[in-house]
Amino acid sequence: RHSAALLLGLGLAAPAYAQDAAITAKFWATCGACHEFDGTGGHSKGPNLWGLMGKTLGTIERFGTYSPAMKAAAANRMVWTPELLDRWLQNPQAVVPSNQMEYFVDSPTERAGIIAIIAASGRR
Repeated sequence: RHSAALLLGLGLAAPAYAQDAAITAKFWATCGACHEFDGTGGHSKGPNLWGLMGKTLGTIERFGTYSPAMKAAAANRMVWTPELLDRWLQNPQAVVPSNQMEYFVDSPTERAGIIAIIAASGRR
């Protein structure tokens, strides 16, 4: 589990972004186009992002269309952290070359908001 302290380590104020309606709308407009984001475990073009933090890349249950690149990341036991997700959102190909992610987020503010939303998901 990751706390706001990890996001603050990136220079981000997680609670403010998690509540920001503009960032939430951006999350749904961008991430929601290819990913589900709920606790049901259903998937879309990409894997469900609910509870992503702390999971190994390429291992979301019942998502069967991972690229060979993501399967290799899983074999290397790369784990989703706020820092890795920030790098991923900025340039997915730099993190895992030849993956299928087609979208990137230039804005550090938007990345911070997306990270805060994903990091808060799945917490009990």
